[in-house]
Amino acid sequence: MVTMILTLVITLVVMGFTQVANRNRREALDRQLSTQAFYAAESGVNSAIDIIKNRQTAGLAVQPQDDCNTGPYTVNPVLSTSPRVEYTCVFVSTTVPDLVVDPSTTSAIVIPIDLTDKQGGALPPATSVDIEFEWTVAEGASTDPTDCPSYLSFPANNAANQCGYGLLRFDLMQMTAFNSAASAANITKTFFMQPVISTPGNRVGITNFGDPKGHIVPASCTAATQSCKAVIRVSVNAMTPLLHCTHQHPLS
Repeated sequence: MVTMILTLVITLVVMGFTQVANRNRREALDRQLSTQAFYAAESGVNSAIDIIKNRQTAGLAVQPQDDCNTGPYTVNPVLSTSPRVEYTCVFVSTTVPDLVVDPSTTSAIVIPIDLTDKQGGALPPATSVDIEFEWTVAEGASTDPTDCPSYLSFPANNAANQCGYGLLRFDLMQMTAFNSAASAANITKTFFMQPVISTPGNRVGITNFGDPKGHIVPASCTAATQSCKAVIRVSVNAMTPLLHCTHQHPLS
């Protein structure tokens, strides 16, 4: 009886160790496969980024891909044959709902804009596209929009300005060749988006690069969201292709 009991106890202990060892082996395999999948996905993304950069350098439009049957983003998907590691394809969208940047008062952020549909095709000439800007209040500043001046009224100095929302500058530039400052000015429009105490509307329509070159756009600000919004409506007929750069400056 003692021998049988000891044998039973030893068997249970061995079975327990076996289960622990099997579980650890499965977890190690899962971690290995997860790591391989992660790096395979990252390789696919990097490959797609290289293809997009090469097309942009060559002046070609970025191609979208929304299925795994055919497309430009499936080049050399097999990363390893033993063990076999691969990515099937990469989904690429040429449109994004939002673009978040961190503007500063000392440098510009340059962003190319291609006015296309969701499939990357050309929009009809009569189409208009809204470019919406939203920015938040400065850290530690007043969130009350009533502290901001009225439209087209600017304080003489910072001491008189209690508005906590920054003035956003936005330059819209056509991607065409130029050889002088004057020719560059002819293909550029500048917008100053002014946070105001009340807005007569916060949208400005642009159909060409003629005069005036500068625009002051009233921006509606909300204390609940602690942000301001302004919109530029761009006519496709005379505005493609585009390039824009943004700046943010204190309202003064």
